[in-house]
Amino acid sequence: MLFRSITGSAGIVITKFDPAGNLLWGKMVNCDAGSLDAGKLAVDNSGAVYASYTFGNGGQVHMLDTTFLPSSVGHYALIIKLDSSGNFIRALSFDHETSIPISCLGTDIYIGLADMIEKLDSALNTVWNVSSPPSLIYFSGPNADISVNPNGELIASGYEFSNGGNVIPFGNDSIYFSVPGGYNEDAIVKLDTSGNVIWTKALKLGSGEPPIKGVCLDSHSNAYAGAYYCDQQNIFGNDTLVNNFGTGQYAAVLKWDSAGAPVNAIGIYPFSFGPAIFDLAVNAQDELLVSGSDNANNN
Repeated sequence: MLFRSITGSAGIVITKFDPAGNLLWGKMVNCDAGSLDAGKLAVDNSGAVYASYTFGNGGQVHMLDTTFLPSSVGHYALIIKLDSSGNFIRALSFDHETSIPISCLGTDIYIGLADMIEKLDSALNTVWNVSSPPSLIYFSGPNADISVNPNGELIASGYEFSNGGNVIPFGNDSIYFSVPGGYNEDAIVKLDTSGNVIWTKALKLGSGEPPIKGVCLDSHSNAYAGAYYCDQQNIFGNDTLVNNFGTGQYAAVLKWDSAGAPVNAIGIYPFSFGPAIFDLAVNAQDELLVSGSDNANNN
């Protein structure tokens, strides 16, 4: 199959393969100018595909069978829905947003959007949202993630924004930050699929806010998070994480039990520049899969 740019500008390809690795279909998404960046991809139980993008310039977005103008402003994020054959169904845009994390259970969709976690139906209409006060914490952007499991629970990562205090209300609970000022801690929240908050965690893993791009839950509702750019000693339950092998920032995989108690942590330690964790997943045997990069080619 040959993929061609529709507009001659930046484009992203969505492809579907059968279990043997044979290409079933592919779709090109193009913008009319500037940059189009891929975000997350999710599939519901009808086979529909939901893909999130960030368009940094504003204007039209094009597919072979569709041209649409999601927004009249510049920078925005976008979710595109395709059916199981790759045909365009609909799209939803979010002004001034970047990289919307997305996950599916049944035909429902769960996203991180600015200061909230939101549930959408298959038509991309809002069912509910759970939020903090505006501009204090973000659950969208390239350093956030969301994942839902068949038990009807979801986990999401976010990062502190302009928080001047230590406690941020969030739904029926709060997130308890411990370091004064903003922009220096990450957050993990666990909810059920009705929007009730089960538990929350604030994490100070290093200078600034080390990205947590991958989170997931296993079949027992244990929670996992992958962080990188950690540059300090971190104590997590009975485990102490510190890079004794070199000077580079390190990555960490953290595990909590279903109630939110720390279980264990694994550090990935470089000699020089730090490795990155891009995504996590759990298979049917509850084995954890981690994807990432060494970021430097010399570790």
